Amino acid sequence: MSDKPSRRWYAAADIVHNAYTAWVVLLLSLIVTLGAYVVSVRIIEQRQSDRFQFSAYELEKAIKSHLSVYEQVLRSTVAFVYSSDQLERSTFATFVRSLELNQYWPGIQGIGYSVPLQPSELEAHTQAIRDEGFPEYAIKPSGDRTIYSAIVYLEPFDWRNRRAFGYDMYSNEVRRIAMDRARATGEASTSGKITLVQETEQYVQNGFLTYMPVYRAKATPYTEAQRLAQFEGWIYAAFRAGDLMNGVTGGDALMLEYEIYDGASVEPAALLYSSHGRNVARTGSIDLVAVRQIELQGRPWTLRVTPADGFAQSVEHIDLPQYVAVGGVIIDLLLFYVILSLHFVRQKAETIAERRTQQLRATQEDLELQRVFANAVIDSLPLVLFVREYKSDTIMRINPYTRNVFGINSAAGGELLNRFVARVENQSRLAGVDSQADYMAQLDVETQTGTRWFTVSRTSIDNGRGDQEYSLCAAIDITDRLESEKRFTTLFDSAPCGLMLVRSDQTIQLANRALCELFGYGLEELPGNEIGILVPQDLRASHGRQVAAYGLNPYQRKMSSRSSLKGVTKDGRELILDIALQPLNYDNQGYVLVSVADITKQHNLVQQLERANRYKSEFLASMSHELRTPLNSIIGFTERVLKGAGVGLGERERDGLDTVQRNAHHLLALINDILDLSKVEAGRMEVDWEHFDLCKLLDVQLQVLTPSAKAKGLHMRVSLPEEPIMITTDRSKLLQILNNMVSNAVKYTQEGKIEVTLELNQMGDGIVLRVTDTGLGIPEVELRNLFKEFVRVKEARQQSIQGTGLGLAICARLAALLGGKISADSRHGYGSTFTLRLPLERFDPESKQNP
Repeated sequence: MSDKPSRRWYAAADIVHNAYTAWVVLLLSLIVTLGAYVVSVRIIEQRQSDRFQFSAYELEKAIKSHLSVYEQVLRSTVAFVYSSDQLERSTFATFVRSLELNQYWPGIQGIGYSVPLQPSELEAHTQAIRDEGFPEYAIKPSGDRTIYSAIVYLEPFDWRNRRAFGYDMYSNEVRRIAMDRARATGEASTSGKITLVQETEQYVQNGFLTYMPVYRAKATPYTEAQRLAQFEGWIYAAFRAGDLMNGVTGGDALMLEYEIYDGASVEPAALLYSSHGRNVARTGSIDLVAVRQIELQGRPWTLRVTPADGFAQSVEHIDLPQYVAVGGVIIDLLLFYVILSLHFVRQKAETIAERRTQQLRATQEDLELQRVFANAVIDSLPLVLFVREYKSDTIMRINPYTRNVFGINSAAGGELLNRFVARVENQSRLAGVDSQADYMAQLDVETQTGTRWFTVSRTSIDNGRGDQEYSLCAAIDITDRLESEKRFTTLFDSAPCGLMLVRSDQTIQLANRALCELFGYGLEELPGNEIGILVPQDLRASHGRQVAAYGLNPYQRKMSSRSSLKGVTKDGRELILDIALQPLNYDNQGYVLVSVADITKQHNLVQQLERANRYKSEFLASMSHELRTPLNSIIGFTERVLKGAGVGLGERERDGLDTVQRNAHHLLALINDILDLSKVEAGRMEVDWEHFDLCKLLDVQLQVLTPSAKAKGLHMRVSLPEEPIMITTDRSKLLQILNNMVSNAVKYTQEGKIEVTLELNQMGDGIVLRVTDTGLGIPEVELRNLFKEFVRVKEARQQSIQGTGLGLAICARLAALLGGKISADSRHGYGSTFTLRLPLERFDPESKQNP
């Protein structure tokens, strides 16, 4: 009988601890929790609503109380006026100053007194105020009206309130309504929303005015007719809404935000004050809003109240719904977890056992894969590799590469491998290294193919218990590399020119025999020293800067044979050098291969040739000048004979004299060209710099040259800019270049046209003058020598076209003298274009750098 209840208990326990039961219990408990959460939320929302309505009512009372207190300031001012026999400006100022508006009555911009005026009273009123010491006083705004008012007293009389002094408030409709209501009722009257006259462009606030009437009877009459008859003026206060409402107590304590609108409706244009932003209404989704009407001195205001950011948190037990929800869900989940965990205990145990079995099997497979991979890596390495046990001195593992090198056919080892092991052990002992310590060296080893060099590394292997049980020996065959280095060293040393390899830190790594002999050093002296020892002492600073700049952007460079490239030998003798640089990247370091050649003799020879050429130019310049004198005499005498003889000469004699005259002119032109060329080469050509309009000069000169083109039936086309181009250069030399370019175009063109164009270059700092013809054209092979002395186009010589071959050479030198350049483009048989480029400003040859 006892087993049956037990079985029923276990059956009930299986039902209760079932996974489906756990989910049903979780669902029901979550429904109960949800219901409790909804009820608690409604309770809290009702508390918030009640608290908000009460707080809004308290805020409304605070605002009314605050404004009613401020009304008493105006009433006290009216009482002061009634108590004075005659109101004076000084006493009025003293009274207002005693109120200490800024300290006790914030928001009141000022308290003033305004009087009504008829048009007939304006002039006398204005003069009376000016007589009080205000010569610039005037009623504003100006214009004709049936009735005026004027602010005659306004305190404190600071710079801001002075802007309202004399202002006619009755001219403004909003102010006029409040003023009429105060005069008719005898009570305080507040205007609508306005911008005070005292406001500036910064920190502008909305404002309003409150008026109290003043009567001649010094008391408020009973009837409206009496009040209108005895009315004398208005005592008023100007309020800035922002400053005024900052003093309202209760807004922050009640945790409310509020806006005040002028009138009975909530319109953005009517917003008078906002507690959460200057003249900006609060927007967004707000659940709690209270709108209340306030009557203030005859003017309706609308108060709109919303909760501040922290209002909801101030309600008691505000977090109750969260606690209910979180606590209920936690309890529901705990109950669900307890029921479900009892069901999964057995399943979890079975799963853990199965997972551990799978992990063990996977670990065994992974170890086997790692062993196979390690063996594959070891067998594929192209180096000698084997493992030896210290205790038994037995080789445990040999890779295939080792077997091939030493000719081993079994794991027991071979004779060559045993010799290698013994050599490593002997060399380590000779080096003082323990047999179980790490060791590295370069050894020559006997292999199956002969003796080869290896870099050998021996490393001890820990067995995991702290004992050095095995040694791993690895050897890399470096025979080919050593032979390659040997061949490189042989080629490097046998080079006929000086070579050195310089590292990025300016240290010489290698120097061949030719370089050492050139500078007088031994083969082992230069490597390891800085390259500065090969540079003269006075050039080392500039050389260091140049090397640093080159290191930032190394490139292959063939340096010109300038005299500035100097070196110094070991004994202090200076050399003129020709240097070439080739950057190299080796072992992740920057190197430069430097080729050095001694050109001292060639440099001296060039200097001698330059001196000889200069002497020749000076001689030609002198001789050409001497030759011009007899030639001019011959030309003059021939012209006199031709003119004086008249018809007395025969045709043969006249032809002979013409020939003499023509050849003399040709010879004179040749001598003049030689003289100009010699002057330029000898440095005796003077430049007469002038500032002139280039367009005007070319226009006049081309008119002179055009007839020679028209005489051959050629069309001359000139294109000059409309705007003047002012240039500073030598006028005569520019004309000499132009005349030569145009005369050559006419000389070598048989038919077609000649074009002359002038324009500014792209930078706007120079001119480009082009002369284009449709003449013979120049073969490309002859273009490169076109501007050399005594060079003429082959076809011109064949057609017997006269010329000396000096004109273009002189033009090129004159252009360079003026800081410009002349070039030629041509197509044989179609014509040529000669281009002159000159700077607009005066050229300073000292500033031109040697390229």
